[in-house]
Amino acid sequence: GLAAPIVLCAKGGSELKGIAPGLAWLGVMQPTTPLHLLLWHEAAGRPAGTDWLQATSDLLLVMTSANPHGEPLVIANDEALERLSGIADAYLVHDRDIVIRCDDSVVRAGPASIRRARGYVPVPIALADDGPTVLALGGYLKNTICVMKGREAFLSQHIGGLDNAAAIGFLEETVDHLLGILDVRPELIAHDLHPDFPSTHLALSLAEKLGVPAIAVGHHQAHIAAICAEHDINEPIIGLALDGVGLGPDGGAWGGELLRLDGASCERLG
Repeated sequence: GLAAPIVLCAKGGSELKGIAPGLAWLGVMQPTTPLHLLLWHEAAGRPAGTDWLQATSDLLLVMTSANPHGEPLVIANDEALERLSGIADAYLVHDRDIVIRCDDSVVRAGPASIRRARGYVPVPIALADDGPTVLALGGYLKNTICVMKGREAFLSQHIGGLDNAAAIGFLEETVDHLLGILDVRPELIAHDLHPDFPSTHLALSLAEKLGVPAIAVGHHQAHIAAICAEHDINEPIIGLALDGVGLGPDGGAWGGELLRLDGASCERLG
């Protein structure tokens, strides 16, 4: 489709063995920018017209994100020359600035969305009911934030793990940008129950600055509640969350949980 996400495909063929060695899956994508097409046009010998766009090409471009491991995308030319020195041998730059960092979206057969970003964000997700304006700041790993406005939920692009200063700065930029483009002031701020997450620190400081309540939500409770919202379920439900470790309301580290949700209340069954 128009979003042209990365599609995870099983690696096959001896000619691909040198790409991402040790991994069983490769991400395949269509050209997503005119710059990609210009590279193919150059390789084809700069043919006239547009018929070459429909022709089969033997050229395979191998790409990866422009960032040191675990850090946000590098989007400024000067920043790239500095931070990627020693990693990149050459640079292809442009005089059009990138305004907002946004990773490629990733899907697998189904289709199932693995990472919802470029092409899908900030297209809203419809909610069953109207509600207060909420800013939710996500967890520690694979962080994404969400703003609820009326009957719509606006998820941000993928932010990533909050284990470095660059990612925390990206989180703060994303909050400012999403609240700005939606022109909203949150009535309450939701955050993970864990007190030491950078997203929790940001939630508490924003709540104090805006004079609004900050509400802590258990990690696995949030996962199950999100599924209830996605599938328009507004009745008591038993949910199984198998997502590693989350802090429980007793202060202990909880693993996979069997939880009973009834609205905002949550009971741990096992």
